[in-house]
Amino acid sequence: MQRLMSPLILALFLGACGSPAPPVEETGPSTPEPTVTEEPETVPADTSGCDPRVAEYTKLLQDYFADLERMEQQQHYDAPLQEAWAVNAIRLRSALNAVGPAGLGESCWMEYEAAQERYNPLIADKVKALAAMKARQVMRGRVPDHPIG
Repeated sequence: MQRLMSPLILALFLGACGSPAPPVEETGPSTPEPTVTEEPETVPADTSGCDPRVAEYTKLLQDYFADLERMEQQQHYDAPLQEAWAVNAIRLRSALNAVGPAGLGESCWMEYEAAQERYNPLIADKVKALAAMKARQVMRGRVPDHPIG
């Protein structure tokens, strides 16, 4: 169970460390919000003139999400691969946070935050779904090499 929880905690930490959303002002009747799709655009934002780590971070999150989707489709949770993605994302995010908005410039910082806001919730949801899938497989005895199964 510890092997299963460590990657989940890393992914949840990744999702929780995004910038907080600005407060929403209620003005008039509310309109239904568009639903978040499971497949975000994979076209990288225009990061010309930005620190190349912003584009690298966006691409990393896109690839991370794509690998998680592949794992879900194949019904196989690859914990070491997921953990490697999470560690790389945290490492790169920490480097960008150390530079900060002043070092990156306002537009680059906004692109960086947009990537976090787009992918972190999707990644966290996908990791939770994969962890639940793995737990169901263990409970059904489909993972014979697992200590519980």
